[in-house]
Amino acid sequence: MKAELADGRVLEFPDGTDPAVVQATVKKVLGGGAKRDNEIPGGITPDSSKAPPEKDESLWEKAKGAGEAALTTATGATTGALGTVAGTAQGITNSIREGTFGTQAGVDTAEKAATEGGAAGTYAPRTAKGQEYASDIGKAAQTRTTRVRSGDPPMRVA
Repeated sequence: MKAELADGRVLEFPDGTDPAVVQATVKKVLGGGAKRDNEIPGGITPDSSKAPPEKDESLWEKAKGAGEAALTTATGATTGALGTVAGTAQGITNSIREGTFGTQAGVDTAEKAATEGGAAGTYAPRTAKGQEYASDIGKAAQTRTTRVRSGDPPMRVA
């Protein structure tokens, strides 16, 4: 016998269980009488195959994530770009000092310094939603860059 709760959980009872016992157990589960969600008096465990529905993200979480993604995009295009230029110059200077200028090691030094400079000037989102949105923007920008490089005609916004 199964009893499905309003929140989606399903409680299983042995066949022939007195309806009063089922009702009392449901009341205890809903009223917090059980020690944990999966611990019901009498050793009866809920069917875990049907989990309660996931909590919807609040408007505030979405708005905060969008704000963080916008800040990441804006700082990446401004201070992040400047940091990349400054990092590249520093990396080239370092490769000259090290005597690796014009070699693969010199290129690696300049590239590492450029990446670090760009990252230092770009806001990194702290929330999961902000990270998700910033990642989506990055993927979209990368796809657009690939199209331009491959010679596809530019997209038009209607």
